[in-house]
Amino acid sequence: MALTYSQCQKIRATVPALNARGEEIIASFYQSLLRGHPELRSYFNTANQLNKLQPKAMASLIIQFANNVSHIYELIPKMERICQKHCSVGVQPHHYKIMGAYLLEAFTGILDPSMTPDAKMAWNNAYWMLANMFIAREKQLYKTFGPWTDWRPFDIADRVHDGENVVSFYLKPRDKKPLPPFMPGQYVSIRVAVPGKEHKQIRQYALSEAPNPDYYRITVQRNRGAAAAADDDEQHQSACPYASPPGAVSNHLIDSAVAGDTLELSHPAGHIFLDTKNLSNAPLVLFSTGIGATPMLSILNFTAKEQPARPVSWINASQGAMPFQARVDSLAARRRNLRNTTLGIAHDGHASADCDGQDDARLDLVSLRPDDLFLRNECTEYFVCGAENITVQFVEFLERHGIDRARIHCELQTVARY
Repeated sequence: MALTYSQCQKIRATVPALNARGEEIIASFYQSLLRGHPELRSYFNTANQLNKLQPKAMASLIIQFANNVSHIYELIPKMERICQKHCSVGVQPHHYKIMGAYLLEAFTGILDPSMTPDAKMAWNNAYWMLANMFIAREKQLYKTFGPWTDWRPFDIADRVHDGENVVSFYLKPRDKKPLPPFMPGQYVSIRVAVPGKEHKQIRQYALSEAPNPDYYRITVQRNRGAAAAADDDEQHQSACPYASPPGAVSNHLIDSAVAGDTLELSHPAGHIFLDTKNLSNAPLVLFSTGIGATPMLSILNFTAKEQPARPVSWINASQGAMPFQARVDSLAARRRNLRNTTLGIAHDGHASADCDGQDDARLDLVSLRPDDLFLRNECTEYFVCGAENITVQFVEFLERHGIDRARIHCELQTVARY
Protein backbone atom coordinates (compact mmCIF):
# COMPACT_ATOMS: atom_id res chain seq x y z
CA MET A 1 0.00 0.00 0.00
CA ALA A 2 1.58 3.25 -1.14
CA LEU A 3 1.42 6.28 1.11
CA THR A 4 -0.24 9.46 -0.03
CA TYR A 5 1.65 12.74 -0.11
CA SER A 6 -0.40 13.94 2.87
CA GLN A 7 0.48 10.83 4.88
CA CYS A 8 4.18 11.24 4.10
CA GLN A 9 3.97 14.81 5.36
CA LYS A 10 2.28 13.71 8.60
CA ILE A 11 4.98 11.11 9.20
CA ARG A 12 7.76 13.62 8.60
CA ALA A 13 6.03 16.00 11.03
CA THR A 14 6.60 13.47 13.83
CA VAL A 15 10.39 13.32 13.24
CA PRO A 16 11.28 16.02 15.84
CA ALA A 17 9.27 14.18 18.48
CA LEU A 18 10.87 10.88 17.44
CA ASN A 19 14.33 12.39 17.71
CA ALA A 20 13.51 13.57 21.22
CA ARG A 21 11.64 10.52 22.53
CA GLY A 22 12.31 7.68 20.10
CA GLU A 23 14.18 5.45 22.52
CA GLU A 24 11.52 6.03 25.16
CA ILE A 25 8.83 4.96 22.68
CA ILE A 26 10.67 1.78 21.71
CA ALA A 27 11.50 0.90 25.32
CA SER A 28 7.78 1.21 26.12
CA PHE A 29 6.96 -0.91 23.05
CA TYR A 30 9.25 -3.75 24.13
CA GLN A 31 7.98 -3.67 27.73
CA SER A 32 4.34 -3.91 26.65
CA LEU A 33 5.03 -6.48 23.91
CA LEU A 34 6.96 -8.87 26.15
CA ARG A 35 4.53 -8.42 29.03
CA GLY A 36 1.60 -9.26 26.77
CA HIS A 37 3.40 -12.00 24.82
CA PRO A 38 6.04 -13.58 27.06
CA GLU A 39 6.46 -16.38 24.49
CA LEU A 40 8.34 -13.84 22.34
CA ARG A 41 11.05 -13.27 24.96
CA SER A 42 13.27 -15.93 23.42
CA TYR A 43 13.41 -13.94 20.15
CA PHE A 44 15.12 -10.99 21.83
CA ASN A 45 18.57 -10.83 23.39
CA THR A 46 17.83 -9.89 27.00
CA ALA A 47 21.28 -8.32 27.37
CA ASN A 48 20.51 -5.87 24.55
CA GLN A 49 17.29 -4.94 26.32
CA LEU A 50 19.09 -4.29 29.59
CA ASN A 51 21.89 -2.23 28.07
CA LYS A 52 19.35 -0.28 25.94
CA LEU A 53 21.09 -1.10 22.66
CA GLN A 54 18.06 -2.83 21.14
CA PRO A 55 15.69 0.12 21.75
CA LYS A 56 18.40 2.45 20.46
CA ALA A 57 18.76 0.40 17.27
CA MET A 58 15.05 0.15 16.53
CA ALA A 59 14.48 3.84 17.29
CA SER A 60 17.28 4.70 14.88
CA LEU A 61 15.69 2.57 12.16
CA ILE A 62 12.25 4.16 12.63
CA ILE A 63 13.71 7.67 12.48
CA GLN A 64 15.61 6.79 9.30
CA PHE A 65 12.40 5.39 7.83
CA ALA A 66 10.47 8.56 8.73
CA ASN A 67 13.15 10.74 7.15
CA ASN A 68 13.19 8.60 3.98
CA VAL A 69 9.51 7.73 3.78
CA SER A 70 9.26 8.94 0.16
CA HIS A 71 12.31 6.95 -1.00
CA ILE A 72 12.73 3.99 1.31
CA TYR A 73 14.78 2.13 -1.30
CA GLU A 74 17.75 3.75 0.42
CA LEU A 75 17.01 1.55 3.45
CA ILE A 76 17.08 -1.74 1.50
CA PRO A 77 20.65 -2.73 2.52
CA LYS A 78 19.77 -2.19 6.17
CA MET A 79 16.49 -4.04 5.76
CA GLU A 80 18.35 -7.01 4.25
CA ARG A 81 20.43 -7.37 7.40
CA ILE A 82 17.26 -7.39 9.50
CA CYS A 83 15.49 -9.90 7.22
CA GLN A 84 18.42 -12.28 7.45
CA LYS A 85 18.37 -11.99 11.24
CA HIS A 86 14.60 -12.51 11.37
CA CYS A 87 14.83 -15.71 9.31
CA SER A 88 17.68 -16.92 11.50
CA VAL A 89 15.52 -16.70 14.64
CA GLY A 90 12.28 -17.86 13.02
CA VAL A 91 10.19 -14.70 12.72
CA GLN A 92 6.89 -15.41 10.93
CA PRO A 93 4.27 -13.15 9.23
CA HIS A 94 1.85 -13.32 12.18
CA HIS A 95 4.48 -11.74 14.44
CA TYR A 96 4.20 -8.49 12.46
CA LYS A 97 0.53 -8.12 13.39
CA ILE A 98 1.36 -8.46 17.08
CA MET A 99 4.31 -6.07 16.90
CA GLY A 100 2.39 -3.49 14.86
CA ALA A 101 -0.37 -3.20 17.44
CA TYR A 102 2.04 -2.65 20.32
CA LEU A 103 4.22 -0.26 18.34
CA LEU A 104 1.29 1.97 17.41
CA GLU A 105 0.11 1.89 21.00
CA ALA A 106 3.54 3.07 22.18
CA PHE A 107 3.56 5.86 19.59
CA THR A 108 0.12 7.06 20.64
CA GLY A 109 0.80 6.86 24.35
CA ILE A 110 4.02 8.89 24.28
CA LEU A 111 3.57 11.23 21.31
CA ASP A 112 0.00 12.23 22.19
CA PRO A 113 -1.25 14.86 21.25
CA SER A 114 1.10 14.76 18.22
CA MET A 115 -0.54 11.51 17.16
CA THR A 116 -3.76 12.90 15.73
CA PRO A 117 -6.18 10.38 14.14
CA ASP A 118 -4.76 11.28 10.71
CA ALA A 119 -1.17 10.88 11.93
CA LYS A 120 -2.04 7.56 13.56
CA MET A 121 -3.58 6.32 10.31
CA ALA A 122 -0.52 7.46 8.37
CA TRP A 123 1.82 5.57 10.71
CA ASN A 124 -0.39 2.47 10.61
CA ASN A 125 -0.23 2.46 6.80
CA ALA A 126 3.51 3.16 6.88
CA TYR A 127 4.11 0.31 9.30
CA TRP A 128 2.28 -2.18 7.10
CA MET A 129 4.03 -0.94 3.99
CA LEU A 130 7.35 -1.65 5.68
CA ALA A 131 6.16 -4.89 7.32
CA ASN A 132 4.94 -6.28 4.01
CA MET A 133 8.34 -5.59 2.48
CA PHE A 134 9.96 -7.58 5.31
CA ILE A 135 7.43 -10.40 5.00
CA ALA A 136 7.95 -10.70 1.24
CA ARG A 137 11.74 -10.77 1.49
CA GLU A 138 11.68 -13.22 4.39
CA LYS A 139 9.39 -15.52 2.41
CA GLN A 140 12.03 -15.56 -0.33
CA LEU A 141 14.79 -16.35 2.15
CA TYR A 142 12.87 -19.17 3.82
CA LYS A 143 12.30 -20.66 0.37
CA THR A 144 16.07 -20.77 -0.23
CA PHE A 145 16.46 -22.66 3.07
CA GLY A 146 14.66 -25.64 1.52
CA PRO A 147 13.14 -28.11 4.01
CA TRP A 148 15.19 -26.77 6.95
CA THR A 149 13.19 -23.78 8.19
CA ASP A 150 12.84 -24.66 11.87
CA TRP A 151 15.17 -25.49 14.73
CA ARG A 152 17.29 -28.58 14.10
CA PRO A 153 19.08 -30.59 16.83
CA PHE A 154 22.87 -30.84 16.58
CA ASP A 155 25.21 -32.83 18.82
CA ILE A 156 28.49 -31.37 20.01
CA ALA A 157 31.11 -33.69 18.52
CA ASP A 158 34.10 -31.85 19.96
CA ARG A 159 35.24 -28.60 21.57
CA VAL A 160 38.66 -27.04 21.00
CA HIS A 161 40.31 -24.05 22.69
CA ASP A 162 41.31 -21.52 20.04
CA GLY A 163 42.70 -18.80 22.28
CA GLU A 164 42.27 -17.30 25.71
CA ASN A 165 38.56 -17.58 26.59
CA VAL A 166 37.79 -18.72 23.03
CA VAL A 167 36.33 -22.15 22.27
CA SER A 168 35.30 -23.71 18.95
CA PHE A 169 32.45 -26.23 18.89
CA TYR A 170 32.15 -28.91 16.20
CA LEU A 171 28.46 -29.60 15.63
CA LYS A 172 26.96 -32.57 13.78
CA PRO A 173 23.28 -32.92 12.88
CA ARG A 174 21.53 -35.54 14.96
CA ASP A 175 19.60 -36.80 11.90
CA LYS A 176 22.97 -37.38 10.14
CA LYS A 177 21.63 -35.88 6.91
CA PRO A 178 24.11 -33.88 4.76
CA LEU A 179 24.27 -30.22 5.67
CA PRO A 180 23.44 -27.54 3.11
CA PRO A 181 26.33 -25.35 2.00
CA PHE A 182 26.57 -21.79 3.28
CA MET A 183 28.46 -18.72 2.18
CA PRO A 184 31.69 -18.09 4.15
CA GLY A 185 31.00 -15.19 6.48
CA GLN A 186 27.47 -16.28 7.40
CA TYR A 187 26.21 -17.29 10.85
CA VAL A 188 23.78 -19.66 12.53
CA SER A 189 21.49 -19.00 15.47
CA ILE A 190 21.87 -21.23 18.51
CA ARG A 191 18.89 -21.88 20.80
CA VAL A 192 19.72 -23.27 24.22
CA ALA A 193 18.28 -23.52 27.71
CA VAL A 194 20.40 -21.51 30.14
CA PRO A 195 20.17 -22.04 33.92
CA GLY A 196 18.40 -19.13 35.56
CA LYS A 197 16.59 -18.08 32.37
CA GLU A 198 12.86 -18.74 32.07
CA HIS A 199 12.92 -19.02 28.28
CA LYS A 200 15.40 -20.57 25.88
CA GLN A 201 17.99 -18.10 24.69
CA ILE A 202 18.87 -17.42 21.03
CA ARG A 203 22.21 -16.00 19.90
CA GLN A 204 24.03 -15.73 16.57
CA TYR A 205 27.51 -17.17 16.03
CA ALA A 206 29.52 -16.93 12.83
CA LEU A 207 30.53 -20.19 11.20
CA SER A 208 34.32 -20.51 11.44
CA GLU A 209 34.97 -23.31 8.98
CA ALA A 210 34.68 -23.63 5.21
CA PRO A 211 31.38 -25.21 4.08
CA ASN A 212 31.25 -29.00 4.26
CA PRO A 213 28.35 -31.48 4.43
CA ASP A 214 29.37 -33.24 7.66
CA TYR A 215 29.55 -30.62 10.41
CA TYR A 216 29.39 -26.93 11.24
CA ARG A 217 31.85 -25.15 13.50
CA ILE A 218 31.09 -22.09 15.61
CA THR A 219 33.58 -20.21 17.74
CA VAL A 220 32.54 -18.59 21.02
CA GLN A 221 34.35 -15.98 23.09
CA ARG A 222 33.68 -15.48 26.79
CA ASN A 223 31.80 -12.25 27.48
CA ARG A 224 32.48 -10.88 30.95
CA GLY A 225 30.25 -7.85 30.45
CA ALA A 226 30.92 -4.33 31.64
CA ALA A 227 29.62 -2.24 34.47
CA ALA A 228 27.91 1.07 33.74
CA ALA A 229 30.09 4.13 34.25
CA ALA A 230 29.68 6.02 37.50
CA ASP A 231 27.79 9.31 37.25
CA ASP A 232 30.76 11.30 38.47
CA ASP A 233 33.16 9.74 35.98
CA GLU A 234 32.14 11.76 32.94
CA GLN A 235 35.17 10.89 30.82
CA HIS A 236 34.70 7.14 31.21
CA GLN A 237 30.93 7.50 30.96
CA SER A 238 31.24 8.97 27.48
CA ALA A 239 33.37 6.02 26.40
CA CYS A 240 31.21 3.31 27.97
CA PRO A 241 27.74 4.70 28.73
CA TYR A 242 25.81 1.43 28.92
CA ALA A 243 25.91 -1.42 31.41
CA SER A 244 26.54 -4.73 29.71
CA PRO A 245 25.76 -7.92 31.66
CA PRO A 246 27.96 -10.98 31.18
CA GLY A 247 27.07 -13.07 28.14
CA ALA A 248 24.50 -15.60 29.31
CA VAL A 249 24.82 -17.93 26.31
CA SER A 250 28.52 -17.56 25.46
CA ASN A 251 29.59 -18.11 29.05
CA HIS A 252 27.20 -21.05 29.44
CA LEU A 253 28.60 -22.71 26.32
CA ILE A 254 32.21 -22.22 27.38
CA ASP A 255 31.63 -23.31 30.98
CA SER A 256 29.11 -26.11 30.55
CA ALA A 257 28.66 -27.39 26.97
CA VAL A 258 30.62 -30.59 26.34
CA ALA A 259 30.84 -33.31 23.71
CA GLY A 260 27.58 -35.23 23.54
CA ASP A 261 25.39 -32.27 24.49
CA THR A 262 22.70 -31.10 22.09
CA LEU A 263 22.15 -27.60 20.71
CA GLU A 264 19.40 -26.37 18.40
CA LEU A 265 20.56 -24.58 15.25
CA SER A 266 18.82 -22.53 12.60
CA HIS A 267 19.71 -22.58 8.90
CA PRO A 268 22.79 -20.45 8.07
CA ALA A 269 21.96 -16.84 7.24
CA GLY A 270 23.61 -13.44 6.96
CA HIS A 271 24.07 -10.76 4.34
CA ILE A 272 27.86 -10.35 4.57
CA PHE A 273 29.61 -13.24 2.83
CA LEU A 274 32.05 -14.35 0.16
CA ASP A 275 30.07 -15.50 -2.86
CA THR A 276 31.27 -19.06 -3.47
CA LYS A 277 29.58 -19.09 -6.88
CA ASN A 278 31.80 -16.27 -8.09
CA LEU A 279 35.26 -17.83 -8.27
CA SER A 280 37.04 -14.58 -9.00
CA ASN A 281 40.78 -14.41 -8.51
CA ALA A 282 40.66 -10.76 -7.40
CA PRO A 283 42.55 -10.08 -4.16
CA LEU A 284 40.78 -10.27 -0.80
CA VAL A 285 41.50 -8.09 2.21
CA LEU A 286 40.18 -9.42 5.53
CA PHE A 287 40.13 -7.02 8.49
CA SER A 288 39.11 -8.19 11.95
CA THR A 289 39.18 -7.21 15.59
CA GLY A 290 38.81 -9.75 18.40
CA ILE A 291 36.26 -12.49 17.75
CA GLY A 292 35.46 -10.76 14.46
CA ALA A 293 38.16 -13.10 13.17
CA THR A 294 35.61 -15.93 13.17
CA PRO A 295 33.87 -15.27 9.81
CA MET A 296 37.23 -14.29 8.31
CA LEU A 297 38.62 -17.73 9.12
CA SER A 298 35.73 -19.31 7.23
CA ILE A 299 36.56 -17.15 4.20
CA LEU A 300 40.27 -17.92 4.51
CA ASN A 301 39.70 -21.67 4.80
CA PHE A 302 37.41 -21.64 1.78
CA THR A 303 39.89 -19.78 -0.41
CA ALA A 304 42.76 -22.02 0.75
CA LYS A 305 40.77 -25.04 -0.38
CA GLU A 306 38.96 -23.79 -3.48
CA GLN A 307 41.05 -20.81 -4.68
CA PRO A 308 44.62 -21.48 -3.55
CA ALA A 309 46.07 -18.96 -6.04
CA ARG A 310 43.88 -16.08 -4.84
CA PRO A 311 45.87 -13.32 -3.08
CA VAL A 312 44.64 -12.71 0.48
CA SER A 313 45.71 -10.14 3.07
CA TRP A 314 44.49 -10.60 6.65
CA ILE A 315 44.83 -7.52 8.85
CA ASN A 316 44.20 -8.09 12.54
CA ALA A 317 43.72 -5.33 15.11
CA SER A 318 43.16 -7.02 18.45
CA GLN A 319 44.16 -5.74 21.87
CA GLY A 320 45.15 -9.24 23.00
CA ALA A 321 46.17 -12.42 21.25
CA MET A 322 44.31 -12.95 17.98
CA PRO A 323 42.00 -15.99 17.92
CA PHE A 324 43.26 -18.68 15.50
CA GLN A 325 46.70 -17.05 15.35
CA ALA A 326 48.47 -20.41 15.08
CA ARG A 327 46.18 -21.53 12.25
CA VAL A 328 46.65 -18.32 10.28
CA ASP A 329 50.43 -18.43 10.79
CA SER A 330 50.50 -22.03 9.58
CA LEU A 331 48.56 -21.15 6.45
CA ALA A 332 50.75 -18.10 5.82
CA ALA A 333 53.88 -20.28 6.06
CA ARG A 334 52.52 -22.55 3.32
CA ARG A 335 50.92 -19.93 1.08
CA ARG A 336 53.13 -17.28 -0.48
CA ASN A 337 50.07 -15.27 -1.54
CA LEU A 338 48.74 -14.88 2.04
CA ARG A 339 49.81 -11.75 3.92
CA ASN A 340 49.25 -11.55 7.68
CA THR A 341 49.52 -8.13 9.34
CA THR A 342 48.88 -7.01 12.93
CA LEU A 343 47.88 -3.43 13.70
CA GLY A 344 48.35 -1.75 17.04
CA ILE A 345 45.54 -0.04 18.95
CA ALA A 346 46.21 3.08 20.98
CA HIS A 347 43.90 4.68 23.55
CA ASP A 348 43.19 8.30 24.33
CA GLY A 349 42.42 8.57 28.01
CA HIS A 350 40.69 5.53 29.48
CA ALA A 351 41.49 2.18 27.95
CA SER A 352 38.42 0.03 28.48
CA ALA A 353 38.74 -3.48 27.14
CA ASP A 354 35.32 -4.37 28.56
CA CYS A 355 33.38 -1.66 26.77
CA ASP A 356 32.19 -2.76 23.36
CA GLY A 357 32.22 0.80 22.07
CA GLN A 358 35.93 1.41 22.70
CA ASP A 359 35.30 5.01 21.74
CA ASP A 360 38.83 6.04 22.67
CA ALA A 361 40.54 3.31 20.63
CA ARG A 362 42.64 4.47 17.69
CA LEU A 363 44.07 2.25 14.96
CA ASP A 364 47.71 2.54 13.93
CA LEU A 365 46.76 2.93 10.27
CA VAL A 366 50.02 4.70 9.37
CA SER A 367 51.90 1.41 9.51
CA LEU A 368 49.75 -0.13 6.74
CA ARG A 369 51.46 -0.49 3.37
CA PRO A 370 49.69 -0.21 0.01
CA ASP A 371 50.55 -3.85 -0.69
CA ASP A 372 48.66 -4.88 2.48
CA LEU A 373 45.49 -3.46 0.91
CA PHE A 374 46.00 -4.28 -2.78
CA LEU A 375 45.04 -0.69 -3.53
CA ARG A 376 46.32 -0.87 -7.09
CA ASN A 377 43.80 -3.56 -8.02
CA GLU A 378 40.37 -2.10 -8.78
CA CYS A 379 38.67 -5.45 -8.18
CA THR A 380 39.92 -6.07 -4.62
CA GLU A 381 37.16 -7.02 -2.19
CA TYR A 382 37.28 -5.99 1.48
CA PHE A 383 35.63 -7.89 4.35
CA VAL A 384 35.53 -6.15 7.71
CA CYS A 385 34.24 -7.47 11.05
CA GLY A 386 34.76 -6.29 14.61
CA ALA A 387 34.02 -3.69 17.25
CA GLU A 388 32.17 -0.71 15.84
CA ASN A 389 34.53 2.19 16.47
CA ILE A 390 37.62 0.32 15.23
CA THR A 391 36.03 -1.10 12.09
CA VAL A 392 34.50 2.28 11.19
CA GLN A 393 37.99 3.80 11.32
CA PHE A 394 39.24 1.17 8.91
CA VAL A 395 36.31 1.63 6.51
CA GLU A 396 36.81 5.41 6.51
CA PHE A 397 40.51 4.84 5.84
CA LEU A 398 39.65 2.74 2.78
CA GLU A 399 37.20 5.34 1.51
CA ARG A 400 39.84 8.07 1.84
CA HIS A 401 42.00 5.94 -0.44
CA GLY A 402 39.30 5.88 -3.08
CA ILE A 403 37.79 2.45 -2.40
CA ASP A 404 34.17 2.28 -3.54
CA ARG A 405 31.86 1.37 -0.65
CA ALA A 406 30.29 -1.32 -2.84
CA ARG A 407 33.55 -3.30 -2.49
CA ILE A 408 33.57 -3.02 1.32
CA HIS A 409 31.53 -5.69 3.13
CA CYS A 410 31.26 -4.62 6.76
CA GLU A 411 29.72 -6.48 9.71
CA LEU A 412 29.72 -4.50 12.97
CA GLN A 413 29.65 -6.41 16.23
CA THR A 414 26.86 -4.27 17.62
CA VAL A 415 23.09 -4.08 17.53
CA ALA A 416 23.05 -0.30 17.73
CA ARG A 417 23.85 0.43 14.11
CA TYR A 418 21.98 -1.30 11.25
